[in-house]
Amino acid sequence: MYYRLLASALVYFKPIIDAHPTRLMWGTDLIYSWNYEADTIHELVRFGRDFIAGLDPEPQERFAYKNAVEMLGLSVSKGE
Repeated sequence: MYYRLLASALVYFKPIIDAHPTRLMWGTDLIYSWNYEADTIHELVRFGRDFIAGLDPEPQERFAYKNAVEMLGLSVSKGE
């Protein structure tokens, strides 16, 4: 079931992310970990990582990292 959901999410969202690479980013709303059971958080993180891994390299970097850095106005060196 996990891999069917992952494949379905990629089929739906990958074309959207590819078409709008600077407009979307991976969510940052799991701040309050105590709101979720440990097993749930583990699966959400696993799913997110597997989903991001299924994207092409350039949109992957924008979606998973660069868009948030730019939105927050962070200055990040190459080594970080």
